[in-house]
Amino acid sequence: MSRNKVKNVTYLITSLLALAGCAKNESTTPAASAYSYSGPGSHYTVSATGATYTINKYASSSDTSADMTVTATGTDVNGFKKLSVTSSSGTGAPAAGSAAYGLEVPGMALFIKPIDSGNPDQVVAAVSAGACPSSALNANWVIVKQADSSDVSSGTQDTFGTFTYSAASGVASVATRYSLAAVTTDLGANTFTASTCSGGIMTVGVPGDTSTMYLTSNGGAIVNTATADPTQSTYIFGLPVTSITGTTYSGTYSGFVYMGGQSTGNKFKVVKFTLTGASSSITGTGNIVTDVDTDTTSSDTVSLNISALNSPSTGLMAGTLTSPSGSGTVACMAVSNANGTGKQVINCAGADPGDTTKLFNFLLVSR
Repeated sequence: MSRNKVKNVTYLITSLLALAGCAKNESTTPAASAYSYSGPGSHYTVSATGATYTINKYASSSDTSADMTVTATGTDVNGFKKLSVTSSSGTGAPAAGSAAYGLEVPGMALFIKPIDSGNPDQVVAAVSAGACPSSALNANWVIVKQADSSDVSSGTQDTFGTFTYSAASGVASVATRYSLAAVTTDLGANTFTASTCSGGIMTVGVPGDTSTMYLTSNGGAIVNTATADPTQSTYIFGLPVTSITGTTYSGTYSGFVYMGGQSTGNKFKVVKFTLTGASSSITGTGNIVTDVDTDTTSSDTVSLNISALNSPSTGLMAGTLTSPSGSGTVACMAVSNANGTGKQVINCAGADPGDTTKLFNFLLVSR
């Protein structure tokens, strides 16, 4: 990962953990509670009081006047948070009566499929404020969205790896970097200095090239880059380094897929996977969900075959994904019992079958 991409190393760590906390098969309305979320990059704020969600979009993180406001009612449906819009205003706002789908850990993080018609591929990602880390951080990372100009088929384009941070020295390091072209060849480390951390907000980098990471109470963070130009933004998920035991990952999963080779407005889809874990492999099939409410899926099926667990290092794994358009390498990270919820999380990156220079990423959470 290049120096300026360190801005994303822990992007959506907590959003990914958030996905692990909301998978249920029934439709229910949550009890009355009040939560507030905010996040960099997308410049969204979200407040949740009971089943009522209020989403505000700002032109920049320093603005106080929202360009778009959406009020919605939230219910849990087949592993997703369904947000039914009751009122909206502003440019690009979804119409009343429409619905968006997301995943939430109440009071910690919220991740919503794009709702802005003016920027249909921009995910809403927000977390509650946390604290500065008092001990070392060790995470795996996988890129979930790359700049449109990136080429994932290149042997020098890093797509996954490991990240470390020393609270004692204030030094952050992208310790290892791997490409899809050579999933076990380390492209070398990048090291950075974390200049400040206060109230759960950490600044990482060097003068003129810094990034602000919003940390949560469990040590996660969220950040992205190139917020002025969404086509050049890069998002990265990170998860704590834990050993993968294949048998733990059997089950049904809900998730999102990002397909960089698709046309604008068609890059994000809702998916459902059924996986079988063995001692040395994780295999299964997946489909795009055409109706979240009824859990209806498309007829086109992809097959996942991961045979290299804890490779090239602990918590990472690699294999192949086969679709009607062809097959290719995928690199993944995984964590079980994410955030103490009993849920399993898998995040994989590969080349989009429709354009092998573009990123294909799917994020799965057990139901």
